[in-house]
Amino acid sequence: MENLKMQIKSVQTECDRIEILLSEYFNDPTASTGNHAINQRYDAMWNLVKILLQEFDQTNESFLNSNTWKNVYRSQLTVEGVIQLKNCFSDGIVRMQAIYYEDVLKTRPTQPGRSKLGTSRLKILNFQKELKEAKRNKKTMEHSQTMESRSQPQEESSNQRDIIMQEQQENETGNKRKRKAKRIPSLEEETLLEPLILSQSEPTNEEMREKLNTLSDEWDLSRIKQHVQYRRKKRAVENAH
Repeated sequence: MENLKMQIKSVQTECDRIEILLSEYFNDPTASTGNHAINQRYDAMWNLVKILLQEFDQTNESFLNSNTWKNVYRSQLTVEGVIQLKNCFSDGIVRMQAIYYEDVLKTRPTQPGRSKLGTSRLKILNFQKELKEAKRNKKTMEHSQTMESRSQPQEESSNQRDIIMQEQQENETGNKRKRKAKRIPSLEEETLLEPLILSQSEPTNEEMREKLNTLSDEWDLSRIKQHVQYRRKKRAVENAH
């Protein structure tokens, strides 16, 4: 067991040294190895450990409602999933013991399904792509809503203009119909105007004004002239035949 620990530690140390060499070779400033940078990494790591310990010590309901997991798939974060997460450590110990007995000591046969995990792995690249896609869809939706809100007042104003134009056309049509409507004189009015129609000479304005005083308010001098002239021409045509 001690030999295995020494081998693991040796491999980890060698990996760290290779990373340092590569960072120096590629002039990568993000892989700083100074004491300040190391302390910062340690602080960040232990802060994360404290947060995770606090979160996993909570009840399942409090765990689900925590803001720590606001960027995680909310639809997949269920009570069953939280239980599986909390069991990862104990399940991992069992898996490591199985690997130790099967691969190191060779005292047990290798069992199938040993690499099966209790939870699904989150691939960072896929997660970042999905976040970008979600942001893009959100922007597209907001843009569509903005365009719809802008076009709605224009449509309303266009509809109002159409309504106003339609009302104007109806009013004009109504006025034309009113102008074209023929006003038929009553029998009493025909009797009053008959002397002007039967007169041998053309009636004068004075004679028409005298008749205007005896007619209703619907009559005016122009209407009397038109009516008298029409009836006189019609009478002349009838006499000619």
